[in-house]
Amino acid sequence: MYFSKALTLATFAAFGIAGSLAAPSGTIKPVNGDSSILSGPVPAFTIPDLEAFTAYAGHAHDDPSDLTFAKTGLHDIQYFIDSQNNLEAAFVGVDKVRKTIVVSFRATIHTLQDWLQDFDVTFTGASFLPGNAQVSNGFLTCYQTVQTGVQGAVQHLVSANPGYTISFTGHSLGG
Repeated sequence: MYFSKALTLATFAAFGIAGSLAAPSGTIKPVNGDSSILSGPVPAFTIPDLEAFTAYAGHAHDDPSDLTFAKTGLHDIQYFIDSQNNLEAAFVGVDKVRKTIVVSFRATIHTLQDWLQDFDVTFTGASFLPGNAQVSNGFLTCYQTVQTGVQGAVQHLVSANPGYTISFTGHSLGG
């Protein structure tokens, strides 16, 4: 719980500082090529979403038996872990309030192998990415250990929840 609260506070601080320094409030500054996004302080109405998604990122470290609706607010939670090397863990669930399917990837854990993957920041393409999109090789290696389960769960939940968006979260190696 302490970790999750500290992570939430750090995230808000980072977003607040980045938003304040990015450009004068109310000005248009392209963000990932989208010139309609206003830069500046984080709008107050987004704070509950930021809190929720920061918590979802933290829950990726929870024991699978603790991933309940009461703790996460998510329905139909499915957990996936690389049981062979423990390189990655992720869960998928449905946020009915925000009408989104949440995919949360665990961050780096304290193993040498996980840290080595985290530091592999060379970029590479992947067959499931569109166009010239790339991802860090370290994340790709870890993701591939849970890819089949995560993709299957997402496809099932998309079919069961038409019109819902898909949201990804995580931090460090998981984000």
